[in-house]
Formats: sequence, C-alpha cells, structure tokens
Amino acid sequence: MRVLISKFACASVLMGLLGGCAAPDWSGMSQADIAGWKTMDIGPGDAQHFNREGLHPTEVEAWHKAGFKDAKDISAWHVAGFDADKAASWKAHGFSTEDAKRWSAKEFTAENAQAWTKAGMSLSEAIKDRAKGLQPVKAVTEPTADESKKDSGKAPEGGK
Repeated sequence: MRVLISKFACASVLMGLLGGCAAPDWSGMSQADIAGWKTMDIGPGDAQHFNREGLHPTEVEAWHKAGFKDAKDISAWHVAGFDADKAASWKAHGFSTEDAKRWSAKEFTAENAQAWTKAGMSLSEAIKDRAKGLQPVKAVTEPTADESKKDSGKAPEGGK
C-alpha cells in the first residue's frame, strides 16, 4: 500500500510539472488578433511573445514589411525604441541594435552615423567634431616610401 501511494504521489508531482510545460495557446487574445497573427503565419508562441512586448498584429505586419521576420529581432529593436522603418535603416547601414540606440540617442541618423564610422570615428569623436561644425571625412593615410617614389618616377630603394 505504501509503495502504491508513493508511486501515485510521484505521478501527481510529475503531472504537475509537465502541466507547467504546456504548449503556448491563443488564450487572452481576441478573435481579430488571432486572425491577424494567423494571416502572417505566426503561431501562438510568438503571438504571446509579441503581446507581452505590447506589439499587435498590425504593428508586427509593419516589421515584416520592413524585412524583419524573427520575433526576438523585432522585440529587440522595438524595446530599444525603434519603429520598423527606422530599425530597417539602421540595420541596412550595418548597425546593431545597441549601437543604433547609442548613436540615435545623440541625434545621429543611420546615414550620418555610418559616414562618421566609415571615417574611422567613434561616437565620442563624432560628437566632439560635430559640435565644432565639422563633417565626417574619410581618413587619409600618408603614402608609403614606395608609393612616394613611384609617384616621383624614381625606383624604390633596393629595387631595380
């Protein structure tokens, strides 16, 4: 009898644990929202994720149109304060969510931030130079000794 009770108790605990691992469902969503999620082939798991982030089907549709499909990627940009179009611009210009947030917080556009970074400038350097009225300029490197002699028509030292 004692063994039977132990087995029953173990089975009850196991069932309780497994009940907590139930697959996501559509609970808490309106029929209109469920229909919206389904038209984008978004299942209940991602739909629940978007709902927790405060995103509705029409908003996620805008993210999809802007080229974002991954739920975590959409959420990261959304939580960082970007709408779909701005996030797409930053991403197209090669910025991560974190970098885009830092540059945009200092009122740089994606295009402008990219120009500064291509010029070899950090955000702090760009802020200082912009405050001086300067624009990003691609870094100019000094020619090597071989390049200087080639330009002057002379052969490089040690060469023929």
